[in-house]
Amino acid sequence: MNLLARIHCLRGEPREASKYAARNVEQMHKVGNQIEEAAIAGVLAFAYGLHGRFSQAVEAAHRGVEVAQKTEHLPTIAACFMFRAVAHGWHGDLEAAVPDFEQAIAVCTKSGDLFRKYLTHGRRGEAYLLADGVESAETDLTECLALGDQIGTSFHRGAFQALLAKVRLQQGDVERALRLSEEAVKIATDTAQTWSRSIALRIRAEALLAADPPHLTAAEEAVRDAIEIQKQRECRCDLAWSQLVLGYVLAAKGEPEDARKAFDTAAQMFEGAGIAQGRDKTAAARDVLGQTRKSGAAVH
Repeated sequence: MNLLARIHCLRGEPREASKYAARNVEQMHKVGNQIEEAAIAGVLAFAYGLHGRFSQAVEAAHRGVEVAQKTEHLPTIAACFMFRAVAHGWHGDLEAAVPDFEQAIAVCTKSGDLFRKYLTHGRRGEAYLLADGVESAETDLTECLALGDQIGTSFHRGAFQALLAKVRLQQGDVERALRLSEEAVKIATDTAQTWSRSIALRIRAEALLAADPPHLTAAEEAVRDAIEIQKQRECRCDLAWSQLVLGYVLAAKGEPEDARKAFDTAAQMFEGAGIAQGRDKTAAARDVLGQTRKSGAAVH
């Protein structure tokens, strides 16, 4: 059950991961295995967060950190701080996420755990990017990819590289964003990491939309492919952001009614998950859509 939870979590399948992890947390508690109880509680927090169930994610994450700190087992402590930070970061709570990310990195440095450090820099970069902290995101994602090259890992590399492409996009470097996002999709596809591929596809769509002239058909295909993956796997947090991007693409195509539907779907998902930043971005997009329907301008 422990292994099944981890496999489903790594594959980006939160419903299955949370089901198995929740059972295993209690099993490990009953047998008194604190290291495994803490570790699987962290996995559970990650799965709940990916599923958009943030109150449950934070509860599981707190349990993981609390139990881990009783063990003095550095890899488990680092993992649990990272998982709690990720849950807060996806929810948009940087104030809670950043200290936990810092603690995870400090413990990784102490224990020499370069792989966990790679993941933590990548996840912190994602959290900063979701909160529009572009410069901080660039620093973390650059460090993440450098560590990945150093240790030779491809795990989640496609997603992390795509996130760096999003940084370049927000910095106005569309050509680099196009190149990085294309490579990111290829990496995720070649390594059969479907969840990472969905993230890369969404950001690829954003880059294609920002091109001059925009590649609207390709952008729509990319984001719809991302949405299909995320729907099948119930990656609700990622799916909300993809629905927002779909709205941007449809608005640019001159399809305001379909764009409005995509924005409405995104708004409902962000509201349900309590992701304030996503809710605000969607509200702004809907306002702009309403204002530009008369002028014919694009929304993005």
